[in-house]
Amino acid sequence: MGFMTLPASAACTLPEVARARLGRLAAQGAGPEAMLAAAFAHLGRTAAAYVLTATGRTVAATEGVRALSAEEAVAALMDGSGTTVPVDAEAANTPYERLHLYLPDPDAAPPRMLHEVAAILGRSQEARTRRRAAARRAVDELGTLLARSGAEATDAAAALRTCGLPVVDGPYQVVTAEMADRREGLAEGALAEAVAHVAGPGPAAVGRLPDGTAFAVVPGDLPAGFGAVWPLVAGCEPSVPLHGGSGSPAAGLERLAGALAEARYALASARSIAPNASLLTDATAFTSLDTLLTGVPADVRTAYSRTVLGSLIDTGNTSAAPLLHTLRTFLACELLGPHRGGPAPARQHRPLPHPAHRALHRTRPVPPRRPPRPVGGPAVPVVTGTAGG
Repeated sequence: MGFMTLPASAACTLPEVARARLGRLAAQGAGPEAMLAAAFAHLGRTAAAYVLTATGRTVAATEGVRALSAEEAVAALMDGSGTTVPVDAEAANTPYERLHLYLPDPDAAPPRMLHEVAAILGRSQEARTRRRAAARRAVDELGTLLARSGAEATDAAAALRTCGLPVVDGPYQVVTAEMADRREGLAEGALAEAVAHVAGPGPAAVGRLPDGTAFAVVPGDLPAGFGAVWPLVAGCEPSVPLHGGSGSPAAGLERLAGALAEARYALASARSIAPNASLLTDATAFTSLDTLLTGVPADVRTAYSRTVLGSLIDTGNTSAAPLLHTLRTFLACELLGPHRGGPAPARQHRPLPHPAHRALHRTRPVPPRRPPRPVGGPAVPVVTGTAGG
């Protein structure tokens, strides 16, 4: 599809030379950085202009301007300082994809020029969105592969190449996300925006698993600031909780499926801990029995407790409390061990009361699930509504 320029009779103040230059760049599929530079080149270095997302991510900026933090950008969009012109793009179906042309100095450029530049940026964004939609099908196929047990490393390598990701020994980071609102692309858009905050223009693949869960594969480790951008992204839809989960880094292709499983378990934990608020949970933070069990659905935990523990959970049984304490101590040692905050080895080998052994015998048919290797920080709680766009 060719690029359609606005007629000169539209009373826009964008010079004809700049308009023609923008038309050529758009036809070539140029990014917003090149488009913005061409649009303001005739004003010299006097005009500071930014293209921002609603979450405060800087998509493009004119040369030499001061970098804005995400928090500063969100505040600028909300408080009305300077001039903000929405970039209208029909393909921007979610609030995370909507862009804004922002100038700190309201007198830096004529308003009609800004509206024309925003319209051209919108057409360019629509073309990029269509290309991403086509590429996302390949990412969905990668998700189907990783969600299937027994995925071979060679198959994973081929799928990564198709998605445009580098095939290296690792690490890779896998993140999942889900929203109660099942609008098409909403969770994927939120996750893509969160990843873009920390990954920048680097390669990253965002798609959807067979069950509809959004997921992302990012080469390398996620920066520590990933949790800090979660409330900014969640603030775009403050009435809809945004839940997320991240697994421990996959050291190689053969561990990608395991990293996805960890991220999905962490996502289940986030939903369990904060069903009505946005929350990002790191699977490497499961360093206690209580945190580990948050990933198990509540109805499953209840059914398991009643089946395995029996009368031990009967509140009318006076001997139940000390036996449950003994059982909890044993499980803390068995599941977590001293290197995960459990009791010392000497206490682990201390004989347990005979009634407790009977209770423990009933739990042995179910092997304990070991948590992922703790290499990251704690779960990051997020309260929705802290920021918006």
